[in-house]
Amino acid sequence: MEYTTYHVGLQKHMAEFMSVRDEFLSEPWPAWTAIGITELAIPGAHVEIKVTARMRDY
Repeated sequence: MEYTTYHVGLQKHMAEFMSVRDEFLSEPWPAWTAIGITELAIPGAHVEIKVTARMRDY
């Protein structure tokens, strides 16, 4: 799994984002790229997340 996050106000919201992230993900941490941007397509949105994951074989 890997994920990319796009943040409006990258430094301003990073601690809050990581707190929420830690509720859903744990070590070993997946690859992560965080990108600061000026705006998103949805007005008022602060973060967009793109995830690439593979389902487990059962």
